[in-house]
Amino acid sequence: MSPATRSERVVIKIGTSSLVRAGRVDPAGPAALADAVVRLRADGGQPVLIASGAIALGDARLDAATRQTGPARQLAAAVGQGILFEAFRQGLADRGLTAAQVLLTPPDLTGPEHRDGALAVLEGALHAGLVPVVNENDAVMVRNNDVLAALVAAALGAERLVLLTDVPGLYESDPHRDAGARRIPEVPLLTSEIEKLAGASGAGPGTGGMSAKLCAAWIAAMAGVPTVIAAADAEDAVVRAVRRTATLPLMAAAMGIGHEELVERILLGAFAPRD
Repeated sequence: MSPATRSERVVIKIGTSSLVRAGRVDPAGPAALADAVVRLRADGGQPVLIASGAIALGDARLDAATRQTGPARQLAAAVGQGILFEAFRQGLADRGLTAAQVLLTPPDLTGPEHRDGALAVLEGALHAGLVPVVNENDAVMVRNNDVLAALVAAALGAERLVLLTDVPGLYESDPHRDAGARRIPEVPLLTSEIEKLAGASGAGPGTGGMSAKLCAAWIAAMAGVPTVIAAADAEDAVVRAVRRTATLPLMAAAMGIGHEELVERILLGAFAPRD
C-alpha cells in the first residue's frame, strides 16, 4: 500500500447507541468498523476511529451508591474505557491490525500546552501503520466525542468526518416516532432553523445526540472538512460515506464566528452555534 496523503485521512466516530447493548459492547459494532478499516486502508486511506460508550459500559458496573456520587460519570468512564478499547483492539487484531489508544480532551487539541504533542502521537500512529482509537478522556472531564471527532479531523486535515449513529442522517422529525419523517439529504448552510431540527431527529442514549453532531459538522466545516452523518447499522456505511459526496458540507464560516471565539467556546463547553 502506498503512503497515504493527508487528503486520504478519514475520521470515523461511532456513538454509544450503536455500540452498547444492555451495558455490554455489541460485538457487531467493532467488527463492522474493523472491516471498514481494512477496506479503507486497502484503498490507501488512513482511518482514525473515535468511539463512545465508555460511560455507559462503566455505569453498568457501578453499584447504586457510587452512581449517586459527584464524580459518578467520570468513575464510569474510568471503568468503561478499558472494556471499550479492548473490543476494538481485539476486532482489529483479528484482522492483522494494531490499535493505538489515544485519550484526549478538547483543550489537548486547541490549547498550546498539549496541541503539538497530541498531533504528534496521532501523526506518529498513522505513519507507523497503527489504527488510532480515540476517545474523550472522560475520567478527567466529561465532554462530547462528536466535537472531539471534529477537532481531530480538523487537526489531521482529514478528507472527511463520518458520524455513525442510530439514524441515517438529519430528519425533519424523529424517525423513531414518525414513520413518515423526511430525511434532509444535504445541508449547504447551517442555520438556526436547521439547528432546531436536530432536536426532532433523535439520536441515542449517549451524551451527544443530533444537536452535537450538527455542531461537530459546523466545527469540521470551519477547517474545510465535510461531514457525513450515517446509520451505523447500514451495510458498508463507512465505505459508502467516504466514497460518495458528503451529505453535510456545512458552510460554518457563514455563522460569523472566528477561530479564536470557536476555540474559546469549545473550551467552555458551549458547542452549539448561536442563533
